[in-house]
Amino acid sequence: PGFSTTGDTQGEYGLLPLLWGTLMVSIIAMLVAVPVGLMAAIYMAEYATPRVRSIAKPMLETLAGIPTIVYGVFAIMFVGPMLSAFGNLIGIHINATSALTAGLVVGIMIIPFVSSLSDDIIIQVPRAMRDGSLGLGATKSETIKQVVLPAALPGIMGAFLLAISRAIGETMIVVLAAGNSPVLHANPVEAVS
Repeated sequence: PGFSTTGDTQGEYGLLPLLWGTLMVSIIAMLVAVPVGLMAAIYMAEYATPRVRSIAKPMLETLAGIPTIVYGVFAIMFVGPMLSAFGNLIGIHINATSALTAGLVVGIMIIPFVSSLSDDIIIQVPRAMRDGSLGLGATKSETIKQVVLPAALPGIMGAFLLAISRAIGETMIVVLAAGNSPVLHANPVEAVS
């Protein structure tokens, strides 16, 4: 009683814009987190002095304990306006709430996962493999690229998969920073859902 069942409002809803928005934000996040996290892990495992490592590793792992709402507020108050201002500077319109903003902040959030897990895996590579490579005349960087990383690759891939699952499952940052626009497009500087 009192409600009409013959309304004119008709909407079209679908899952595709939501899935595409999630995929776009996750890809951007991985493009940020994988190189930075892996390089941080290599530095801490192979190059850092014990003193630097004892300070840097706990600081990096502290980032993993920050609530995602804080990252979301950081995205909406700092990263989005900064990207928008940078876009205006170079002549590109970048929305403050966009897939790019959300992806960058989600990437920053998952750097500690990639870095800490990769660092633990790299340290587990036997010292004899490093010494054998160095004894044959390889430099430290050649040893890392040709011996240590291939030996640690299965564990590093596991760290990447864990980070991807964290990026795909992230909601708070994406709700605040992505713009919540359920429109299907491939432009990362526009709002997504």
